[in-house]
Amino acid sequence: MPRFDTLHLNRFLTQFSLRYNNADFVNEKLFPVVQVQEEWDSYVVYDQGMMFTIADTKRADGAESTQLDWNFGTADYHAEQYALKDIVTRRARRNADKPLQLDVTTLQYVQNAVMLTKEYQAAQIATNPSTYAASNTTALSGTSQWNNSASTPLSDIQEAQAQIFTASRTYANVIVIPYQVALALAYNTQILDLVKYTHDNILLRGAGGTPGSALLPQSLLGMEVVIAGAGYNTANPGQAASLADVWGTGVILAHVERAPDLRSISFGKTFRTEKYVRKWFDEEREGDWIEYNDIYDLNVVAASTGYLIQDAIA
Repeated sequence: MPRFDTLHLNRFLTQFSLRYNNADFVNEKLFPVVQVQEEWDSYVVYDQGMMFTIADTKRADGAESTQLDWNFGTADYHAEQYALKDIVTRRARRNADKPLQLDVTTLQYVQNAVMLTKEYQAAQIATNPSTYAASNTTALSGTSQWNNSASTPLSDIQEAQAQIFTASRTYANVIVIPYQVALALAYNTQILDLVKYTHDNILLRGAGGTPGSALLPQSLLGMEVVIAGAGYNTANPGQAASLADVWGTGVILAHVERAPDLRSISFGKTFRTEKYVRKWFDEEREGDWIEYNDIYDLNVVAASTGYLIQDAIA
């Protein structure tokens, strides 16, 4: 809640206020939502080798066919509740000028903070090499980094696609690229040569359709291009803001299935029970508490369908 003596502004300022907004959150592009009833439970994991078995299918006259056994295991999710709140007092509401819109602004701020935390959690998972098998991650350095004119990003991306296919027999259909990496990639010779005859509208509208995403085409080598631009403040409270990139400099390729299916494969899921807003009056403090809640678990369900390119730029 802002200080009481700051709520009333000079009249000539009441038609304008300045607020910084974060870039779009993209975590559900990698971790699409599965709505669940229970906050913790198990799901079935079928044995990978079972679907790729060359079986003895020949059957002699009068003989029985070969029995083909199959089996499964389980994995767990455990959703946690994430929530933030702030209070709008009766006095604050009575004295506040119109641009502040205290209830709306308070909800927006607490909601944004919870959502930013979720974005940061997803990035910490997806950009951590330990999430993947050693064969499904690589680190670039020196002239191989994409802001170097000698780099070959298309070859790096194609190698990542090939490894996902080798490990899982799925096709990477999403590539998450941090904004700073996308900025370097957009001016790489390989990318310019690839899109110059096929994407004449790239300067107007690109991946995601937002100004910041217009650096790259909406699709690259058969994958949806997702530009990750969210930032977070690394400064201590009371100090000038110092913004860092939530997604760092790593690029993630993955196979993601948007719609939940009983028998499907996808890099990650958000197991969510519910998200909701609460508002209640506090007699003691004479104000309305506004609280945003989200109950979820970010879960990597098939790491073999993902690939991490670390340190894509210097």
